[in-house]
Parts: sequence; C-alpha cells; structure tokens
Amino acid sequence: FANYSKRKPIFQGARDFSAFGLGDDGDGGLTPLGSGTIPAGRFTVGQTSTVRNAIPAVGTTLEIPAVLANRGAGTVFGNDLLLGGLFGDPGVAARPFIGDGAGNDTYNYAPVNFLQVPQERWLVGAFGEYEVSDALTAYTEITFVNNRVDNQLAASPLTGSFQVAIAPLTGVLNAADIAQLRTIDANEAAINAARIANGLAPLFDNGAVVANGIVTGNINKRLLEVGPRAALDERNAFRALVGVKGTISEDWGYDASYFYARTRNSQVQQGNVSRSLFQAGLLDGTVNPFGNGSLTQAAVDSFSITTQNSDISTLQVATAAISGTPFNLGMGGEDVGIAFGAEWRSVSSSFLPDTALSSGDVIGFNGGDPTSGGYSVKEVFGELRLPILADKPFFDRLDLNAAARYSDYSLPAVGAVFTWTAGGEWAPIQDITFRGQYQKAVRAPNVGELFGGQSQGFPAATDPCALPSAATNAAIRAVCIATGVPAGSVGSRGIQANAQIEGVFGGNPDLQEEKSTSYTFGAVIRPSFIPKLNLTIDYYNIKVKNVVAAAGGGVNNILDLCYNTIQNAADPICQLINRNSDGAIESPFVVQATNANLANLAVSGVDVQADYSIPLGFGLSGDESKLNIGFLGTYTISNNTTPIPSLANTPTGVIRCAGKFGLNCGDPTAKYKTSTRVSWIDGPVTASFSWNHLSAVRDDDDETDFSVERLGSYDNFDLSLSVDLSDNLNLTAGVNNLFDKRPPIIGDNQEQANTYPGTYDVLGRDLFVAVGLRF
Repeated sequence: FANYSKRKPIFQGARDFSAFGLGDDGDGGLTPLGSGTIPAGRFTVGQTSTVRNAIPAVGTTLEIPAVLANRGAGTVFGNDLLLGGLFGDPGVAARPFIGDGAGNDTYNYAPVNFLQVPQERWLVGAFGEYEVSDALTAYTEITFVNNRVDNQLAASPLTGSFQVAIAPLTGVLNAADIAQLRTIDANEAAINAARIANGLAPLFDNGAVVANGIVTGNINKRLLEVGPRAALDERNAFRALVGVKGTISEDWGYDASYFYARTRNSQVQQGNVSRSLFQAGLLDGTVNPFGNGSLTQAAVDSFSITTQNSDISTLQVATAAISGTPFNLGMGGEDVGIAFGAEWRSVSSSFLPDTALSSGDVIGFNGGDPTSGGYSVKEVFGELRLPILADKPFFDRLDLNAAARYSDYSLPAVGAVFTWTAGGEWAPIQDITFRGQYQKAVRAPNVGELFGGQSQGFPAATDPCALPSAATNAAIRAVCIATGVPAGSVGSRGIQANAQIEGVFGGNPDLQEEKSTSYTFGAVIRPSFIPKLNLTIDYYNIKVKNVVAAAGGGVNNILDLCYNTIQNAADPICQLINRNSDGAIESPFVVQATNANLANLAVSGVDVQADYSIPLGFGLSGDESKLNIGFLGTYTISNNTTPIPSLANTPTGVIRCAGKFGLNCGDPTAKYKTSTRVSWIDGPVTASFSWNHLSAVRDDDDETDFSVERLGSYDNFDLSLSVDLSDNLNLTAGVNNLFDKRPPIIGDNQEQANTYPGTYDVLGRDLFVAVGLRF
C-alpha cells in the first residue's frame, strides 16, 4: 500500500480575522496589539530601579551624587526620550514608545505566521502472512513514512540587556540622543564609583568608575532585516512487525510477535541570531540597532546563524499470549473466554541540538539542552470473559469480564505497579442492555517528560501585575512589589509588552506514574417496536492523580496562583517567577515551569449515540433507497484541574473548565457537543449532510474582565456526495463549512490567530474532491 499527500500553506494574513494580532483595549473592545519588540528598536534604561539597587543594605549610609538622588520621572539620567524610546529614521530624534494597546507602535507579527502549515508526506508499506499449517501462520507488516513540514514565524524578536558603544553611533543618531547616552554613561560610572566606595560590586557590566563610552540597557528590536524564522522538519519513521500465530488445540490458540520502530526527525532553522555576536557588533560598531532598516547586510551576516537539531526515538515490543474458550457454564451463555501472556517493552530517545541551540546563545527559535534516556518494562497479564446466563427470564444475557496486568518498570520512581478492570453487561430483555465498567490504570512518564533538557516556550499568559486592578488591590500590589515590580509600575501595561510570556520547560527524572480511577455505566437500547433504531447512553467518570504537567499548571497558572490565590511572595510557586529591574518578565528573566507530579484531573459527563434507518420505498438506481440519521452527543458535567492538590479547598484552587475557555483552561470545553449526520443512500450513491454544534462557553478567569468574556454557540455544516462508479472506483466530492462560518474573535484570552484554531474552523469554506481506486 502507498499514500502521498501534499498541502500548501495558508498565512494568517489571508483571513481578515487573523490578519492583525488583537488584544483587549481596556474598555471592553478589541484593539490591534501586536508585539512591543518592533523593527524601529527600543532602548530602555531602568531609572528608579537602578538607583534603588545602588543603595546597600538598610541602615548603611551611601553618598550619591545629587543628580542620582532625584527620582523624578525622566530626570535620574536625563533620559525622558530614551526610556522606552522608539527610534525612527537615522538622524531623527527618539520619541517615547506608545504601547498602551492602541497599536500605534507595536509590530504586527500575524500576517507572516502560518494558519495552516505546508506539508508533504509519503507512506509506503506492505503486509502479508504465510500459512505453514493449521497450527502455524507467520505474518509481517512493514511501514515507512517520510514527512516534511515547513514552519514559519515572524522575524526574530531580540530582547534583553545589552551594552552599546556610543562612539560608533555619533553622526548616525540625533545629537540630542547622543548627549543623553553620554549622560547615562556618566551616571552609570558615578553609581559604580559610589558602590565600589561602599564595598559593593559594580552594578553595570563595564565595571568602570569613570565614563567609558558604553551604556547598558534593554533592547527590543524586531530583526526584519534577517528575514522570518523558518524551520524545515523532515521526519523518517520505520516500523516492522513479525510474528507467528496458530492453534494449540480445538479450544486454544497462541500469538507471539516482535515489533520495532525507529523515528528520526531533523530540523534546519533559518532566521536565528547569535546573542553574543550581536553584542560584539554593538561594541565594535558594526551593528546599529536603532531605527527602521538600520541593520546593513554586512551586519546581518555577522550575527545570523543557521541552526539544526535532530531527535531519534526507538520502541521495541515483544509479546506472547495464549487465548481460548475452554468450557461452558451450561446456563445458556457462550463459552468462557480466557487469555494470558507476557510482554516486554523498551523505549528510548535522544534530542541532539547543535552547539548554538544548546548553549543558550540563540535568539529566534527556542533553544534546548541535549536529551537522552530510556527505560524498559516487563509485564504479565490476564483477561477473563464470563458469559453466565442467556435466554432466561429477566436474563436474556448476563456477561461479566475482568482483566489485570502486573508491570515492573526499570524506573526507580515507578517500580512495580498493578492495574485491573472489571465489569459486566445485563440484558433483562432483548430490547435493552445495561452495562458498567470499573478500572484502575497507570501511565508511566515518557522519555521526554523524564529526561528532557530545559527548553524555552512562549505560551499566551497574563501578568496580573500588569492589569490596572493590581494597582488598587492591596494584596496583589504587595506581592507584585515583593516579587520585583517597582511600586510605580504596578498596574502598568508597560511591564507586559507582549501577549506571550516566556517560560522554561523540561524533564524531571524523579517523576512517578500517573494513577487513574474510572467508571462508566449505561445502556444499549434496540426497541423491537422501532426496528432499525439503535440508542446508547453512557455516564463516565475519570479521575487522575499525580498528573505530569508543567509546575503549577504552566506559566499563566503559576502567575495566577502566586498573585490571585497564594499571595505570598515567599511561597515556592512565587519563587518560580523572575523579573528584570523594570518588573517585566523578559529573557533572561522567565517563569520556571519544568515538569512535576502535581496536578489532579477529574472529568465526568454523558455520551449519547443514536442511529436510525428509514426505508423510503423508491430509488433512482432501481432499488429502494433509505435515509440514515446518526447522532453523537456529549454533555460535559465537569472538567476540573487541580494544579496543586493542597490548594483544592481554596476559592481558585480548582480550575473548572466545563463550559469554559481561557488562559487557564486552554481550548473551549463546550458543555454540549453534538454531531448529526443525515445520509440518503441509493445503491452506489450516498449524499450526506452533517451539522456540528458546540454550546456557548465563558472565560475561565473570574478575577479579570476581558473584552471577550463569552463565546456564543458555534454551528458548522458540511455536505458531501459519494458515488461508486464501479466495484473498484469511487468518486467523492463535497464542501466543508458550507456557509463559511467564521471562528469567534478573541483578545488577550486567545490561543493564537485571535481565536482557538484547535476548536473552531479557521480555513473557511473548503471544497474537496477525492478518487479511490481498489485493485
């Protein structure tokens, strides 16, 4: 068998709802937001924080020059314009950056990001078996897949603290800006001199006691001259299965097999930048970060780098089982079924980034440390199917079942575990069957969760200290100040210029297994008085403990827990948050969110499925046609996450996601989700019309008033026509999203592309045609 598929990219700029990054405007509406890392470049020098840090411990006297003692806005360094200054064309004086949500100076990253990534995929394989005798059949299956995916992001955002030499900028920057830079340089030297005189280490990297022509500050510049960040992933996967099966006796059979799979993914990245080379260029004058188009091709060539990484994973499984139907209980039921066996599994993987990615020197795509590890597990298992009664009064059928598995992991933190399940089905009459199942299960952490090196990530998140409400809430304000936000910046949008906040993620070799308890019960109804009607209804309840997740539930939830729930800067959760001297969470100051066994999950709901066929008594093909109606529905009663179980009884300790969406819950979890399909079947022709429905959802954060607090119900319709032109040839055509339904548009509490692409259709009306050939 073989398969080939190819799809082209769709950019966010191709859809009006995603052509510009949107955010809340603070007044109940949406506004172009974009990124505070802009092509023109910003240069920020912390003023009050710098002076504060220059003072030694409380009670110690420190003489500071008079100009430094004045903490009035813009007067400490005489740098009104350079504080968050935006640089235009060469020679034009810098002006204050306007990043208040109006979108005046922010960079619109959306148009050049993919809404649908391009992909090309080849798959070839073969399977077969050879019957040696009734007692022995050999079988095999081999598959190879080559998958190529291009990804593209907006040009690299350069952020962080850098040293800038003043002399090379003379004649390039406005004379007034050069004067301010020299004033800043002199003040840095004065602060260093005061600190050294009082036995403290210099505050600035240059360490000089006199002006040396170098200033230190935070640069925010979108490196458009380098081009977009592009990554080509090429994945090659190979799997092979060999086995034997056959009969031992009339009632017993066996099956033994060995499975091997190996996957290698190689990624080549363009558009990355070396932080150290960029810094070197700032000092030797080859790099000018100030102004639109300020970087020459020579400068771009001096700090641009091509990076690559690869990951390799292997899986081996050897299993053997014996199964049979050895006897009958003699009460009308089928024969008793038994199966037992043993299994061995081995899994390993490694992640191999190049030197630039692993060193942390890269700006652009997320860097990461090398990863390597693996483990094995030995298991024995058994299953039992016990038909007890059939064709008896009140017992048209009564079946019980049970299964158990003992696993011994090579991981010390997991060790030996035991899982089991038991259940049954009871049909008092033919028209209805009641069923139920109870299960204890575990999931051992995978290699990446265990051994993964630290890597960067930029999830959507909200810094509570940047919300206006933080300035008026005494408890939140106090924690913000205690965790590094200058008092005058609490409640200022300026300390969160971007909708994403950087976190550090990675493995933990001490992770234990996740443990779950679940039960279901329901009924299957096939009423004899309504032929061709099948109806099932089931209640499910699933609880998982020791869930492996980013510490605290991820970046946004760490921030929420620290400032809105725990409100204690000394708590370990708050210690995961790192801020720069201006109070912002910007590289290298990030939120630590590495893996931990912290969370609990609890999900419950009701599933309903129905199908009904109606003979119509006519047909275009000469035979009678029929109308088939199918329905699938889910009612989610609860979908709860408890990031820290010890806080489960606090007002916000449990994240309740049924009927919610947002930065804590992620994708919308509609309480009602249904899919209805009506098909007309006339011989070789099948025409189908389907309706998919999601109920309305609300934002999950009751403490924050977002511009979009509610997403209305969402309905999507599809139409298709399938014709069997012969026994070997089929033609199918149709339209997805028939009425071109747009996704809901969201501001600060979105996932990406101003919506939730994983839940709502972002491509619009989609026409397709397919040909199937069997030979």
